[in-house]
Amino acid sequence: MALIEKKEERFLKELKQAVLNLLKDKQCTVFLFGSRARGNYRCSSDADIAVEGLSEEEFKRFKRSLDELLEESRIPFSVDITSTGQADLELSKSLPIIQLLDI
Repeated sequence: MALIEKKEERFLKELKQAVLNLLKDKQCTVFLFGSRARGNYRCSSDADIAVEGLSEEEFKRFKRSLDELLEESRIPFSVDITSTGQADLELSKSLPIIQLLDI
């Protein structure tokens, strides 16, 4: 992954902390992928995260809560949140996927 600017790193840490706070009692893995993971993002690029290991209902609650937190945050980019199973993860191995956190 290309070096991330300090400002970008700060926003990604803020995103990671928000995710960690929401999922602290859950056993799941969250991945950052796409242009922000590769380091070739633009100012208008969103952040793509994939969550593995939550039930459908848990994922819906997590997504709703994270969306609410992001509305109040200083993070200047949108976050696209998707749920993925192991099969989906295997299919996307051609994309750089960087583990954001393993809870």
